[in-house]
Amino acid sequence: TYSNPATGGTWSVTNAFATVDTTGIFTALSVGTDTILYTATNSCGTATSSLAVSIGASISAGVITGSASVCAGSAIALSDASPGGSWSMSNSHATIIAGVLTGVSAGIDTAIYTVTSSCGSVTAIWPVLVMPLPVAGTIIGPSVLCIGTAATYTDSSPGGTWSVSNTHAFVSGTGIVVPATTGLDTLS
Repeated sequence: TYSNPATGGTWSVTNAFATVDTTGIFTALSVGTDTILYTATNSCGTATSSLAVSIGASISAGVITGSASVCAGSAIALSDASPGGSWSMSNSHATIIAGVLTGVSAGIDTAIYTVTSSCGSVTAIWPVLVMPLPVAGTIIGPSVLCIGTAATYTDSSPGGTWSVSNTHAFVSGTGIVVPATTGLDTLS
């Protein structure tokens, strides 16, 4: 909205790049330079004040596309069709360089694509879930077993599956190991 301290005048523009209403509200229609005029008339004559207004192109940050999740330590590619933007992240769960997002630590982060021109800045955002790497924990139990005896093993990390590397022993889903033959077997 434009204003003029003189009262009783009329607003106009010099070409079709914009319009102005009777209250001074200027609406840009296309890229270019238009001149807004305020004309005051009384019995002594007419006076006009003017202001050249440069109208820039509208800007868009577009839409970010790509995966919505990544593992810590892995990378995904994000893209945005709007040219000339810059990438950033909202916190430290991930980093981004030229659209390549790398998970750093578990949590939710937001990729931000910002396009700036003389008309201002606009942003597009893309939430990303950074998933933690699995943790196998530490197996707790005896390192030597005798045939005919069983032992229960535990692990500090819940939710895993038990297995043995060969047939010298058998392991249950709850970590109970029963030796079958002599030899070395690896429990994991």
